[in-house]
Amino acid sequence: AFGKALGLPYVDVEGFSMHPHRGFDIFTYILDGSDGFQHRDSLGSTSKLYRGGTCQFMRTGSGVQHEEFWETKPDRRTSIELFQLWVNLPSRRKFDEPAIHYIGQDTPNPWIETDILDSETRTVIGSVRDISATLDKATTPETEAEKTLHSRPPLQILHTKMEPGADWIVPAPSQHSAVVYVRKGEALIT
Repeated sequence: AFGKALGLPYVDVEGFSMHPHRGFDIFTYILDGSDGFQHRDSLGSTSKLYRGGTCQFMRTGSGVQHEEFWETKPDRRTSIELFQLWVNLPSRRKFDEPAIHYIGQDTPNPWIETDILDSETRTVIGSVRDISATLDKATTPETEAEKTLHSRPPLQILHTKMEPGADWIVPAPSQHSAVVYVRKGEALIT
């Protein structure tokens, strides 16, 4: 009823029933400690549960249908926090074969993570989880599906945790756009 009132009939109280996507890369990154999603799709996955600390990369390409329902527990309320990024594919990639890949915790493709060091004291001031580098490593092209997943627009996705007052320089090509989302605390971007 909620989704229908919004004009989105696939939005249910418990998640998102079967619905289509085409022409995008979609990253669904579930934060550590969160409950997860039960996933099913038109590519043959009948029931895949992915939880906090995991990222699902979905190349929708020529089209895929999928559903995601909250992981529920009989003894407590579901708690899920996630980021979802949609990247519009260039026209030459819009009809790629659809594919889905999982990276991070509880997958064969663990996170590439590093400490962030203060440039003067060399003490640890934070950590960075490199989502895009982990995906690149996980999809080193060997099969056709992996070639499809690997050939995507240049993109760098980082999940960073910083100590209060810490400074960090992230090199980025001048022709790229950048988006910073501060989940907790404050940041000064220069």
